[in-house]
Amino acid sequence: MLWEWSPEPAAPVAFRKWFAWGALLVLIYLLLTAVTWGRMLIDTEAWALTIAGLPFSEQMAQVRGDLVHPPLMYLIHRGWFAAFGQSDTAARLLPLFIVSPAILLLTLLATRITAEWRLLSFVLATLFFQVGGAATSARMYGLALLLVSSALLLWDNWQANPRNGTLAAWTAILLLLVYTHLFGLLILFAFLVLNWLQGPRKLAFTIASFVPGIAFLPWFFYVLPVYLERGLGANLTWVHKKLISALPALFFNFLGPWAVQNFSLNRMLIAVSAVLHLGLLVLWWLNRRSFGSPLRPADAAQRWFWVAFILTGLPVAILFGFSVVAARAFEARFVLGAVLSYNIFLFLLCRLSGRAGWIALLCVLIPWKLVSIGTAIHFTVAPDPARERLEFVVSQVRAGDMLLLDNPNHNAGYSWEWLRRMQRTEPFAVLPDEAGRPQLLVAAPPTPLERLELSGIQRIWVLQAGREPRHGLTESLTVRGFLPSPQPAGASPSVQLFAR
Repeated sequence: MLWEWSPEPAAPVAFRKWFAWGALLVLIYLLLTAVTWGRMLIDTEAWALTIAGLPFSEQMAQVRGDLVHPPLMYLIHRGWFAAFGQSDTAARLLPLFIVSPAILLLTLLATRITAEWRLLSFVLATLFFQVGGAATSARMYGLALLLVSSALLLWDNWQANPRNGTLAAWTAILLLLVYTHLFGLLILFAFLVLNWLQGPRKLAFTIASFVPGIAFLPWFFYVLPVYLERGLGANLTWVHKKLISALPALFFNFLGPWAVQNFSLNRMLIAVSAVLHLGLLVLWWLNRRSFGSPLRPADAAQRWFWVAFILTGLPVAILFGFSVVAARAFEARFVLGAVLSYNIFLFLLCRLSGRAGWIALLCVLIPWKLVSIGTAIHFTVAPDPARERLEFVVSQVRAGDMLLLDNPNHNAGYSWEWLRRMQRTEPFAVLPDEAGRPQLLVAAPPTPLERLELSGIQRIWVLQAGREPRHGLTESLTVRGFLPSPQPAGASPSVQLFAR
């Protein structure tokens, strides 16, 4: 029966079967992308795309200030735009060419793990069905997941036939991964531990593992002066400060976050996710004899259960330790590559736990993921207040107008919408932070109000952070000859018009 586990190895699956199923999953991803095609890019996404058009030295200087992300994806942005133009359409097409092969590779990987490979590959693909999330953005997360998928497949090949060519390919993939996301260093260490526990040719694999680590040193020394000067605090202002809340939040995001705006509801969902994980822990304990040993797995399912456990557990544990002794950084995005092995781990935990495990998988975990996808799509297609403000201004703008943003923290998203998606030619300017705090991710360099070039400008549309303009803005514009105009009909309270 479905829930009865047999220690027989999974039979090889013909190319046409797994490729056809993988292509169907890719088609679902493309359809969901089409439905949410017009989403407004988040600020960090827009920033990364915008700086790709700067001179190379300026782009690298900004990436260096980001500290937490190596440069490979930024260089891909640069090459992509050089080939296809720095347009909004080109930016949105790039993730399609990264995610689609990742889904196909994960489908192939699933055939190596379990006879229920279609269901497992669907579970893995749900990460990419949450359109608008980190995995499908134009940043480095999708590329990191593609490389992790490749590394897992090569690891499986290495286990079956430890050839030098396979090891060289795995080393090259890990080299790309460590230059894509710092998670690459964590999973590199996890693979090294895994090979000492289960793998062949331990010395050769250890030597190969040092290659990506040593190759990362040039970038490490390039960003080290920035780290020594200001530390990571400015880059981590958004993370959980308390590990007691960060821990359940990380696994909530791994399981499949629900895009809800209500803070209390979000906290309740995190608590429910924590209860689900505790229930899965109990399920594992009750069926612990079915999982074998990490040193002596009986079949592919048991072997991959422990592979997934190590590749998930070690990076998460290292990040937790870093958050305790160095700086709070315990967030899902910093170990996003582990979400693949985490989902393999959960699937096999249910797979090897008999009827109760299948009930948990089919009646709890998969429905949870489907709701997560649904909320993500609903959130993405819902009207975006920021875009609505810009579209209102566009409907009213005329020659001699300027757009002025008084909140530099959102300048990348606004400037990308104005200059790239809407292709407006009217002047766009951003004021510095009101508190004088330095800005790390700068798409449009802030300009103090007294230095704004206003010759030829007749009207200024101010997009405010709140309902009221920042302190002193009205007075400063009045001194320069601009007076507040009556609020245009239909305008948001955060849109203010000044005219000569």
